[in-house]
Amino acid sequence: MTANFTFIDSSERAKTVDADGARAQIGVEKYPWRTLPVDKSFFIDAKTNTVKLQTMQSAVSRWSKKLNRQFRVIKWPNGIEVARLPDVVEQPKEAELTKQEEVVSVDKETKFW
Repeated sequence: MTANFTFIDSSERAKTVDADGARAQIGVEKYPWRTLPVDKSFFIDAKTNTVKLQTMQSAVSRWSKKLNRQFRVIKWPNGIEVARLPDVVEQPKEAELTKQEEVVSVDKETKFW
């Protein structure tokens, strides 16, 4: 059952978009998601902060989608490292098996490489 809500015009604060294209965050961001340069990391010390690995993985997933950037979370014995990856990661190219002598056929219709 849904409640009846009255629609109102959005405030200017709600409609703002930051310079990087993401929606403005209301309040202060706890971690430097927007300002973290490529190939740099920030470290969350386990002695001073009790954040869980799963919490940081969820945060990375949300911010990756929001900012269209790539991050990686790494668990260390003394804390959690969050690294910014390049936006485009090149995959190594596999050699294509296209030569006729590399084709193995079971029957005339089915071919396996």
